[in-house]
Amino acid sequence: MARPRKPVDTQVRHNTQEEIQRQKFAESLVQTGREDLAETSIGLMDATARKEYARVLRSLVDLPVIGNLDRTNLVGYCNYYSIHRKLEGEIKKLEARIRKGKKERSPNLMEMNAYYFELLRQDRLTCESMIRFEKLCGLTVDSRLKVADAAAKQVEDQLQEEFGDI
Repeated sequence: MARPRKPVDTQVRHNTQEEIQRQKFAESLVQTGREDLAETSIGLMDATARKEYARVLRSLVDLPVIGNLDRTNLVGYCNYYSIHRKLEGEIKKLEARIRKGKKERSPNLMEMNAYYFELLRQDRLTCESMIRFEKLCGLTVDSRLKVADAAAKQVEDQLQEEFGDI
């Protein structure tokens, strides 16, 4: 499996000037508008999701390859993040109840354990969904740069066909 790609400005590799120009051109081909990203009334579940959306947006504001097309995926990620945080809270409370039930030899300890493992399963599925949303439709920088590279190669090939080797 190939390594994830990075924007040119974040690379520490020593590229030639030609490679740098080609990569910057490729990145410019996949840039979209950004005016809709700041809108927060777009389906966020609760305050936790809104806070996470604002935090993620602050982190992504410097990346030129993130744009309006990513808004739905960001909302989905933030909603799953909110669900994950709620499940974490429930799991911690239930862990304390189970510990207390073990000390007191509670009769419903088996039911609490079953509910505990169900919460763990839901949390695992939620985390998997969060990761899936990151990768959907090019939300990750790696997939965006792969698309950019293919688009740049296509334009480069067209120029070479028209003008030949320069």
